[in-house]
Amino acid sequence: MTIEPEHSQRTKRPRRSKAQIDAILQDFQSSGLSQVEFARRNSIAVESLRQWIYRRRAKAGDASEGGFVPVSLKSGMDPDCVVVRYAAGHEVSLPLSMGAGNLAQLLAILLKSC
Repeated sequence: MTIEPEHSQRTKRPRRSKAQIDAILQDFQSSGLSQVEFARRNSIAVESLRQWIYRRRAKAGDASEGGFVPVSLKSGMDPDCVVVRYAAGHEVSLPLSMGAGNLAQLLAILLKSC
């Protein structure tokens, strides 16, 4: 007697085309939702969404994921410091005199702890 392995009831979805993924990522960017919430509302595996975002950023050389991006100061802000606000509401004010290298190291440490 042969025992057959149990098969998952989940059917495999066909791969999405590049155009479909681009449209999904555009919808995600304009949605203002978290990755988890967007994926849930659109019946997409959050792992797939994260992979698509990572690949797009890697291909584009996007600095917004772990790097620096150009910024401009609003009027009334202290030009001698930079304020970093985290999504959780934490805020850190750092002097610009500490230099870009030291600032990058400190931010890397702070980001790992969140």
